[in-house]
Amino acid sequence: MQRIVSRGTLVERYGVAMHFEFPAIDPVLIDLPGPIDVRYFGLLFVLSFLAAWWILVRLARARFWPGSAGTAWELILWSVVGVVVGGRLGFALLYDSSLLNPARLVELWRGGISFHGGVLGVAVVLWVFARRRGLEFPRIMDCAALVVTPGIFLVGIANFINGDLYGKATSADTWGAMQFPTDRLALHNMGLTLLGDQRTIELGVQCAYGRVPWAEIRDRFPKTYPSGRPIAWEEKLDWAAVRRHRDLVPFRHPTQLYEAVGEGLLLGLILGGLYRATRATPLAAGGYCAWFLVGAGALRFGLEFLRDPAQSEGDAAQTGGLTTALSTGQVLCAFMILIGGFILSRRRRSSGSDGR
Repeated sequence: MQRIVSRGTLVERYGVAMHFEFPAIDPVLIDLPGPIDVRYFGLLFVLSFLAAWWILVRLARARFWPGSAGTAWELILWSVVGVVVGGRLGFALLYDSSLLNPARLVELWRGGISFHGGVLGVAVVLWVFARRRGLEFPRIMDCAALVVTPGIFLVGIANFINGDLYGKATSADTWGAMQFPTDRLALHNMGLTLLGDQRTIELGVQCAYGRVPWAEIRDRFPKTYPSGRPIAWEEKLDWAAVRRHRDLVPFRHPTQLYEAVGEGLLLGLILGGLYRATRATPLAAGGYCAWFLVGAGALRFGLEFLRDPAQSEGDAAQTGGLTTALSTGQVLCAFMILIGGFILSRRRRSSGSDGR
């Protein structure tokens, strides 16, 4: 008879960890004087475009990119505009209306990029770019699809470092589950919801983990509650004590990592493999972009089931009046899949009519 090994047995006998401790990396890499710091999100955002440029240059040398290698930077710059404007406006409309303030729109280091808004923004600006340069728009979108996945991976890692866009609550024996100190319940238990300054909240989390001495940051914190009662910050900023209350600070899916691995690494390998397999006879223009839309749409559609509604790009109650059991993100993913499928069906019919 086959022996059934329970999760508890695996943990006890072989030391297999099911849940993990959130690393709580300080989101600020270099803390500069003044309001602007060097943040991991901003750094990884820039690195994502450098990776895209590196790949694009190689596509140009392989004569897949319709422009010259020297014009690769132009595509990257236009794409930055599309991601920033489309992604930030999309995030503001779906999740955080305060980003409609032009001063906050450019604060990329604080996070807040809508995936679907970024895709639409890039499509619009690259259509304008293609028209201005007299290049084939579908092939340009193919190139964009082949170079974007490293950026998705890096931005997912940046979101994980920020501790935002975490998933729904789950059990402690779910593999990979974590308790996030940035969880709204955790912040409330540590008293950090009393603060309005993001950097002070981040330093409070670092102090709770024992990585920043309280004496170095105490001047940033209010001494009393609005009622005048003193705040015992040194007792509150104790993550080891807070995380023990699992009924108050639940374990959650690290959906930022799921996104990085799925839509970034896995989809990137699939598209890269497709490109290499068809290098001698490339797919018709638009084909690679279509597969990206289908793949990214399907992966993100599934991921939305694990996202925390308050952290995702809109929930069922925020679908612009549309009554649906799906989240806003899933509705948009469905459109991506439909558009990608439509492009593939048209390319297939065109190839058949040409006798290929």
